[in-house]
Amino acid sequence: MGLSNACMKKIIIYGINQQAEQLYAYLTQEHVWVEAFCVDRDYYTKNTLCGKPVICFENISNLYPPEEYAILFIFWVQKYGCKQRRKNTIYVNKRI
Repeated sequence: MGLSNACMKKIIIYGINQQAEQLYAYLTQEHVWVEAFCVDRDYYTKNTLCGKPVICFENISNLYPPEEYAILFIFWVQKYGCKQRRKNTIYVNKRI
């Protein structure tokens, strides 16, 4: 089963950094539809990323109903204070 079969909802990626762009590239390669990016209002610096709209997280549920959309969060975890040892973990939030 491919990733596109596992994801029934349209995807919104949380973040506008390099890791968010890499996740977008991976998802589109797997034929998963990414609708938009979102970020907290304090970090909103651009209107689009990768040709998709960037939405303030505070407004997301008004524009994208949780029944149809899921948010992917990317977390970088630092282990034992060593900056070179990072683990990229993807968390799927089923509710907005």
